Amino acid sequence: MERNLSVIVVAAGRGSRMGTKESKQFLELDGRPLFLRAIETFGRFGATAEIIVVTGVADVERCERYIREADCPLVKTVVAGGSERQHSVYEGLKQASSPWVMVHDGVRPFIREEDIGACYEEMQ
Repeated sequence: MERNLSVIVVAAGRGSRMGTKESKQFLELDGRPLFLRAIETFGRFGATAEIIVVTGVADVERCERYIREADCPLVKTVVAGGSERQHSVYEGLKQASSPWVMVHDGVRPFIREEDIGACYEEMQ
C-alpha cells in the first residue's frame, strides 16, 4: 500500500461540557491520553504517510512530550489550532503534504483500522 495519506488529529478542545478540569484529549484510558490512542491506530494503517496533531496553543509542548514518550514516528508536527474547530482543521491542512487527507477527532479513541481502511477505499 502506498503511503499517500496525511492524517490530521484535532485534539484542541477544552471539554467544558463534560465539567472536568482536564481537557478531554488528556483524559487517560488505561494509562494513556485519549488522543494518543487515535494517533497509534492511524500510525499502524499502511497508507499513513504523516500525522499532524492540532491542539490548543497552551498544549503544544505537552502534546509533543506525550508523543515523544509514546514513540509515534509518523507524527510530523504538532501545531496550535484556532478558536473554532474549522480553524484548527485549516491549521492542520496547511501542514499536510500528501494527496489524501483524513481528519479525526482526537477524543474518539476507538477508531479501528478496518474502519480507516473502508474510508480510505471509499475516498480513493
